[in-house]
Amino acid sequence: MDDGSWTPNGFYLNTHSFSYQEQLILQSALFENFGIICNIHRHESQYKLYIRSKSMKTFRSLVYPHFIPSMLYKLYSIKNKK
Repeated sequence: MDDGSWTPNGFYLNTHSFSYQEQLILQSALFENFGIICNIHRHESQYKLYIRSKSMKTFRSLVYPHFIPSMLYKLYSIKNKK
């Protein structure tokens, strides 16, 4: 259940194992299917997806039902639940 991280401005999905071309496909699929806006960030010699702040609410609403309680901290700051 842990392959990403929360920041005050968005979420990182650790998609390092995918090529840049595959990242583009993932980025496009997230936007076309869910309206999630994300960028591709370089991380050393690989890439990962960054879900931007304007899509955080949508992303949370999609994944929240699938999270176990002990991992909800991955979605919310302590100060800003839901």
